[in-house]
Amino acid sequence: MIIDSTYFSSYLQASRLTITRLDDLSKEFWLKDLFTNFPKKEKLYIHSFPQHDDDVAKIIDTCTNNTNLGHIIILSGQIVDLDPLKKLAERQPKIYVLNDYGHTAEHFYPFISSHRTFGKGYIGQVPFVPWADRKYTISSLSSRYEPHRWILTGYLNKLQRDDVVFSFHNRYPEKYNVPQFLESAKNVCNFDVDPQLAISVQDLIDRAPIVPDGMNNPRPDGDMDEMTHVYDQCQLDVYLHSKVNLTMEGQFVDTGHGCNITEKTMKCLASGCFPLHVGQSGFYKFLSSMGFNFDVGIDLGYDDITSVDNRQSKIYGIMSAIDKIKANAILENTAKKNHDWFHKSWYNYCEQLNKPVMDTLKGKIQNEI
Repeated sequence: MIIDSTYFSSYLQASRLTITRLDDLSKEFWLKDLFTNFPKKEKLYIHSFPQHDDDVAKIIDTCTNNTNLGHIIILSGQIVDLDPLKKLAERQPKIYVLNDYGHTAEHFYPFISSHRTFGKGYIGQVPFVPWADRKYTISSLSSRYEPHRWILTGYLNKLQRDDVVFSFHNRYPEKYNVPQFLESAKNVCNFDVDPQLAISVQDLIDRAPIVPDGMNNPRPDGDMDEMTHVYDQCQLDVYLHSKVNLTMEGQFVDTGHGCNITEKTMKCLASGCFPLHVGQSGFYKFLSSMGFNFDVGIDLGYDDITSVDNRQSKIYGIMSAIDKIKANAILENTAKKNHDWFHKSWYNYCEQLNKPVMDTLKGKIQNEI
């Protein structure tokens, strides 16, 4: 069995910035145990965790130049375009794709691998902090400049709530300004920014709010005031101190291949923090299918809207949910149950779901290689 670590190594290095504890820090392939008893494993080529279209192109090139081998391609924690891989599978039969998008087709097998790459490191490691002991109702941790993050973080700032903690950027945004924000919000999100929100964004830029420690350069003058909080996004502290997290998860444009669940959501579930989702559609449906519960009396219907033109509707849906969020007993009880499920049952549940998929894949490999 040949394990191509090219993509995996870069993924592991990037993950160290955002994940508190990984399963295997020795840089070994941490899904290797799934393939230990595979028949004819000496004829298998494992490709893991492509991050970008260029990585997919490299995988396709490798597969094309090694048609005598079977190839297992693992997609986990990162949404990439499936169409090139579909075309590869059509012309080259010894291709098998494990994906956590929930996508099922010939040569494609749905596989819940997020629990391995992100969840396993937290299992049993994070206590539930009673909500009465948590400082904030809402946390929002964003280190990117996508327009929807500008909009939602600016909106939170405009509310001037004293129970909100958020980050807006991971360095002083010298090349970003309000006109650029107005233009990108309209072009990308079809969102017309009102004057008060524009003022709020300018306020964010002027005072450079919450700056994640270790991931940023402070303001040029190095000054921090009472409005500037410093947190390390790598750790769980903010999640343990907040009741609801505005979870900036994955991409904001629907690809049609399912939802992308990464460490941002895992930290919410592991710490008993309710995730208020920002990203691709189907988030709550996907996690509910794995036993989590999000029935808290809040209208989360915005997450059901699909297609690339859904962004304006989703932004308004999230704003409405933010306005109505109250840290009540129902919300806390749901978050506690999700925390318990995550730590006591979810991992074994995922293993049970994966077993028939892996058995099917083994049979395919044995017959076709």
